[in-house]
Amino acid sequence: MKCVDARSQILERARGRLAPGDAPALDAHLAECADCRRAVEVERATDELLARRPIHRVPAGLEERLRARIAEQRSTRSTEPKTEKQNQKSGRISSLTLLLAAAFVITLAIILVRDKKDERHTLEARLVDETVNDHLRILYSEHPLDVVSSDSHTVKPWFAGKLDFAPRNVFEGDADFPLQGGSVAVVVDRKAAALVYKRRLHLVTLFITRADGLTWPPGTDQVGPVRVHAETVRGFNTVTWTDGELGYALVSDVNRADLFALAGKLTAR
Repeated sequence: MKCVDARSQILERARGRLAPGDAPALDAHLAECADCRRAVEVERATDELLARRPIHRVPAGLEERLRARIAEQRSTRSTEPKTEKQNQKSGRISSLTLLLAAAFVITLAIILVRDKKDERHTLEARLVDETVNDHLRILYSEHPLDVVSSDSHTVKPWFAGKLDFAPRNVFEGDADFPLQGGSVAVVVDRKAAALVYKRRLHLVTLFITRADGLTWPPGTDQVGPVRVHAETVRGFNTVTWTDGELGYALVSDVNRADLFALAGKLTAR
């Protein structure tokens, strides 16, 4: 079993979808591969963080109290004889009921919107965090690159048949950012092309994957023709963006200006 296949099965196991027949081969691979065992720990830590995220719910008993109040008012109106004064009071109660019901609906809508925003923020953070984890795997792996070459005409064709998409904007490298090579990575739940460049003594990883089905952070800065999102995670600078059906992520410990410069070279192609 290759590492890229093991990473996909690690994700399937974490989500409870791994076929029982695949487990022995995965366990055998994990027993021999320290990098994939670290990937298991990363997945476990990510799931624990997601499990601890705050979830805002409707206050306990609010709906029941509102329903009981409405039922009580309806019962009072149907059994008591109505004087003009009572009719005025009934009108005020009906107005109060409508106001309470409206308040309940508004409160529930606010909570749902807030939960939706929290969920989106969590998914955005997970995407960026995953790219940082994959960059760390490359930094600490004994064999980080599957194809070692500074020639993009060697690196780009190597991905043929290994991904379910064709990488675009494969920068051939230059004196400022020489290309080192590439490998197949896994970002969240899908395969990605990982291209590694060098900036002085630092490595910069570019991840390219399908953008659909992932929650990408909204662009906050303009680089060439695209809007990008810049963020610092655990001491690493990241720049993410989408272009058509593909998504891109740059990760490195170089400064943000250098990442923007490389992003400019990629988006200008």
